[in-house]
Amino acid sequence: MKVTVNGETRKLPDSLSLKDAVGKLVKNPEGVVAELNRAVIRKANWRKKQLKDGDVLELIAIMGGG
Repeated sequence: MKVTVNGETRKLPDSLSLKDAVGKLVKNPEGVVAELNRAVIRKANWRKKQLKDGDVLELIAIMGGG
């Protein structure tokens, strides 16, 4: 399936959960916020949310510091 990830079209395996997709796309998914089709998805729901062809995914890394 084709999914737009942070503005770039990416080919991903079919039947992929959001959790699995983030795991493939990001080195450290712990500090990531996911927006799927303009809706922020809570991490607790990542496993249940299945990606579909044509979805738009934005992944934002949260960094701490001072």
